[in-house]
Amino acid sequence: RLHRHAAAQRDRQGWAYQMFETWHGRMLLRTGRLTEARAVLDGRYALEDGTHAAAVLDAAGIVALGRLAIHTGDPRQARRLADVAEVMLERGTPAVRRHASWLLALFAMAEGNPEAARGWLRAPTEPDARVMLPRFPLDIADEVLLARIARATQDDELAQLALSNSGRRAKLNPDVASIAATAAHVRGLLEPSHASLREAVDLFDPTPRRLELAAALEDLGVELIASQTDGVAYFRLLQTLAHYGREQLAERPEATAIRRRHAEYFAEFGERGI
Repeated sequence: RLHRHAAAQRDRQGWAYQMFETWHGRMLLRTGRLTEARAVLDGRYALEDGTHAAAVLDAAGIVALGRLAIHTGDPRQARRLADVAEVMLERGTPAVRRHASWLLALFAMAEGNPEAARGWLRAPTEPDARVMLPRFPLDIADEVLLARIARATQDDELAQLALSNSGRRAKLNPDVASIAATAAHVRGLLEPSHASLREAVDLFDPTPRRLELAAALEDLGVELIASQTDGVAYFRLLQTLAHYGREQLAERPEATAIRRRHAEYFAEFGERGI
């Protein structure tokens, strides 16, 4: 009996550690610390054989690995994870299948195929053939992806879902900047509104959510370039992007060498008088 109790306790401790590692990796990813996130998540999940993924790997961590592959431009890892997601979709529980559909939608958007992303979001994941919406997404800022898919596919139902979910959370949590920023970002995409996108950038800026800040900056830049109206906002956009780039560079071990090569290049550039 004591042996069984000790074994059960070890299993619980192992499960708790694995859940912590998954959570830790996801938080590192959300804050833009991609190198650290990769170290944590790659160590947590071994993807040698995707056919076993649906049974043994935590679905939320697999989605985080997929996001990491997208943000780091790793097509080989993305293909492997897409295969894993297909297995999860075929063999997993409804909750696992919802994660798989979401991951495949992420990959479809990264490949510039919003119609395919919309198809994955509406794929049946329940025994009674109900689709994954509206019991998703996993994170508050994922409403932005829903808004992008809705805008690209002109899906009014999906647009209203993103607006209502993000707006409701903002009203219930008026003091949480990242939630308010997400609601502003969704409004800015779907109205569309430069003011709402600028509000999203301003609200995300002091938070640790660097990837969401970068996404808001990207969308604001696209809108400003398309309209060619707000020169001051566009200059501020460039300043914020430069600041974000410096933050990312500072985390890399080769930062000093990169700065030196950058300085040498522009010194030579100036000497040539170009």
